[in-house]
Amino acid sequence: MMEIINEFLDKAKTIGNIKIFEKNEVIFRENDNSINVYILLEGLVSLHKLRFDGKEIVVNYLLPISFVGEYCNFLNIPYNVSARFETKG
Repeated sequence: MMEIINEFLDKAKTIGNIKIFEKNEVIFRENDNSINVYILLEGLVSLHKLRFDGKEIVVNYLLPISFVGEYCNFLNIPYNVSARFETKG
């Protein structure tokens, strides 16, 4: 299984970029256009929505190795949640 994952990551590196995010850095916000596919290689990402009163609700946490926002990107719709790093990643 790890061999398949490593092969996939090697191929992804040839067509994408590796970016380092700091703690609390936002990857994308709810309703942003979904123009990128992100692969979480390190760190912890929270997915959250804003309530009508402006309070944040965390709906999920993602651990490596995970896709982030791929569903919206593949359907060509705006992101339906916001994604933020809870740690450096």
